[in-house]
Amino acid sequence: MLSGKYVAVLDADDIATPERIEKQVDYLEKHTEVSLVGSWAEYIDEKGIVFAKFMPPIDSELLRDSLGWTNPFINSTMTFRRDIANSFGGYNSDLVYAEDYAMVVNLAEHNEVAMLGESLCKLRILSTSLTRSAGYKKIALEEGITLCDMARNSIHLGADAKKKNRRVKTNLQLRLAFSYIREKKYIKGVFFVMKGLLNDVTILWNNQKIRRVFG
Repeated sequence: MLSGKYVAVLDADDIATPERIEKQVDYLEKHTEVSLVGSWAEYIDEKGIVFAKFMPPIDSELLRDSLGWTNPFINSTMTFRRDIANSFGGYNSDLVYAEDYAMVVNLAEHNEVAMLGESLCKLRILSTSLTRSAGYKKIALEEGITLCDMARNSIHLGADAKKKNRRVKTNLQLRLAFSYIREKKYIKGVFFVMKGLLNDVTILWNNQKIRRVFG
């Protein structure tokens, strides 16, 4: 179990700015309804050079809606209330790819979450981290589908967010289908193609691979 009133996460190789903890703890102290606060971040390479920025919504409604199809909270930017996280077990160790996403959804189910509109973390991207095995990518797709369902069932999403949730889930199902087809596991491949199409048949007009299969 996690200890401390607040838990501030920082993954290996990532860098927090000197004022990160002070600003996030101060925010949580002043906003008792908020269980989790994140921030914008900068992506840096092996030499520490910034090459991109991550700036998710700071508007509370847009931020909550975005949880329907993605995780707007980079793990190393998160500071959250220990007692609330412990109430549902914290990070789900059964998940490989999406344990942080799952915890954010759990925190957002009954409490407010917030985003500070300033970069308080530098996220280091190594060349070795850009290459993932086919097995890992398949796990990421499977857990992504699970988290789409979890977010849709747990969080009050707006109408547009629900549509995007369904579209993203369908896309993940089709990508998983083609990963099985490439492995010549055709039954599983067709199974996930059909699940995807049943979830959102309009994907037929927007996916080139599907158009090539069905004409």
